[in-house]
Amino acid sequence: DADTTTADAEEATQPDIAVADELTVTLYLPNDNADGFDTVEETVEASPQGIVDALIAHGVLPEGVTVDAFETMSDGVETQEGDVVSYEVGELSITLDLSEEFLSAVTGTGTAGETMVMGSLVNTMLTAYNAQTLTLTCGGEVVETGHAVYDEPMTFFEVSLIPTVYGRRPGPFCGAGLLSAGSRRQAGWAGPLPNALFSVTIE
Repeated sequence: DADTTTADAEEATQPDIAVADELTVTLYLPNDNADGFDTVEETVEASPQGIVDALIAHGVLPEGVTVDAFETMSDGVETQEGDVVSYEVGELSITLDLSEEFLSAVTGTGTAGETMVMGSLVNTMLTAYNAQTLTLTCGGEVVETGHAVYDEPMTFFEVSLIPTVYGRRPGPFCGAGLLSAGSRRQAGWAGPLPNALFSVTIE
């Protein structure tokens, strides 16, 4: 009948929406001295798992790490004036849950190695999704490594925040990281403290 014919015609003329299968991302890889990051651009599968797989291929993460949950959220604000609706784009945050293989890897390193692994993952994800913070869990639980408890959102890891502890450099700290007051006094570091979202204590 006429209604069926019209519906079939509309369905036939619907445009195909192309979905990208691949994505070019910047990977942040620990340098040879474990005190900063080298960057490499690569084309990966357009998914969080594709990014994780690329870090696995470079030896940053161990084989078997999988993305169990991934979500992005924006704190943007929607307003309406009359018939006009506008949206103010806010900061984007990522919530990422990885399999427990990641926790096993990060707890098996020292402070510097842990920071390199965490920074590589966080910086790569934040850059890929143009986000400002990332909250990480493993198996749905808060990540605790023995060196730090990552129970708050993390920002981009800045390599400029490297205090000297007993004459050695333990590795860069996250831009959102903070030495506890006790560790700071113990280290004899009198530099300014960055804005903090979580606490990192050297043990």
